[in-house]
Amino acid sequence: MKAYLQTALEQLLHFIAGLDPLWAPPIFILCCAVATTMLVPTSMLVLAAGFTFGMVWGGIYGLIGITLGAALSFLISRHLAFGWVHRKSQNHPKFIALDKAIAAEGFKIVALLRFCPLFPHALLNYTFGVMRVTFRDFLGGTILGSIPMIIFFSVIGGSLKSIAEITASERTRTPAEWAFIALTLIVTIAILYYLARFARKALSQAEK
Repeated sequence: MKAYLQTALEQLLHFIAGLDPLWAPPIFILCCAVATTMLVPTSMLVLAAGFTFGMVWGGIYGLIGITLGAALSFLISRHLAFGWVHRKSQNHPKFIALDKAIAAEGFKIVALLRFCPLFPHALLNYTFGVMRVTFRDFLGGTILGSIPMIIFFSVIGGSLKSIAEITASERTRTPAEWAFIALTLIVTIAILYYLARFARKALSQAEK
């Protein structure tokens, strides 16, 4: 899979590099959006954006692309699977209670999960689509929660020397990267603790 992604990225980025500067950004954004709906890792797409357009513009184009892709994935899931999931969940009061609780705190939950690297961002788009989270909360939480990740990976992408490094599993990391990773782990633990308490509270209310 990695070899396939690397080959596809190489072809895409070589194609983008040969385009007129006016057309390169919108075409990259469109490709980024489509790739997001196909569950390509968000981090890889932002690395590619940073590598191609530099840290600043790469981050901007990456954010637009993955946000557009997230919106498309959410709407696909909402229109194709939402009704079926909720018909099947009628006999599962715990799911209904958790779904309603998440919807009530939609913006906050989406933003927190975007910052947590343990949850695949591309897959979350489809998951939220079958829940009662509003599109507005989903979009707002996605943008806000993705900003730290966008900055981190666009900066790294801007410092890469070759396309192969985008999909490399082993790469020499800078002290700044390790510091950000450590901070992310600490925040992730706090987020998981909050989500666990949130879920327990929602489920306990369902049992009353």
